[in-house]
Amino acid sequence: MAVGAVGYKMQRAFYSNFGPELDIVAPGGDSSQDPENDDIVQETFIEFLGFRNFAVGWKYASLSGTSMAAPHVSGVAALIKSINPQWGPDEIKTAIVETAIDLGPTGRDDEYGYGLIDADAALIYDDLP
Repeated sequence: MAVGAVGYKMQRAFYSNFGPELDIVAPGGDSSQDPENDDIVQETFIEFLGFRNFAVGWKYASLSGTSMAAPHVSGVAALIKSINPQWGPDEIKTAIVETAIDLGPTGRDDEYGYGLIDADAALIYDDLP
C-alpha cells in the first residue's frame, strides 16, 4: 500500500507522496502547520556507536514524515490479520480502504487516496465480497 501523511489539520503534509498510486493517509505530523504541536513523538536512539543495531540510551523525539505515517497502517494491518487470520493482503487492504475517512473530493483522489485510516472501523469490517 502507498501511504501518505497528514498533519493535525487533516491536510496532506507538504513532504507527503501523492498521486494515482496513493492508497491511504495516516498521521505523520507536519510542523509547517504548527511547529509546536504537530509532530509524532517517537522513542528513538540517542547516539549510535558505530554498530548497526547498538546505540547508547533512548530518548523521545518529535518527528514528522511518511515514516511516521506508515507504521499506523502497518499496525492496523497487523491487528486485522490477528482477528482474521484467514485473510490475505487483498482482504486486509480492502478493509483498510473501504473504511477510510474520506478527505478532499468525494471518493478516491490523488491527494488523500481513499482517505484517513480508521483503525476502529477497519477492525470491525466484515463486508468482503
